[in-house]
Amino acid sequence: MVDEHLSYSRAREHLKIKLGELNYDASKISWHSWRACGATVTKNAGVNIRWIMIQGRWRCISSMQGYMEDSLENRLIVSETIGNM
Repeated sequence: MVDEHLSYSRAREHLKIKLGELNYDASKISWHSWRACGATVTKNAGVNIRWIMIQGRWRCISSMQGYMEDSLENRLIVSETIGNM
């Protein structure tokens, strides 16, 4: 296995190619949106926050949390928990 780092430019190029293959207009989706989506999906799937921070290269939790949204299911769990107190 070759130890290669995927640069921002190369990752973006791969993403544009794949989106084109799926007939999506890559100019309408920013890399920033993909980063936020990836962080949100992995968090809502139950991945440990520490691993998300490592993969996303976030150094502090507050900057990472600005990218994430809780799923409706997770928000409802909090509401139900509070309602049952």
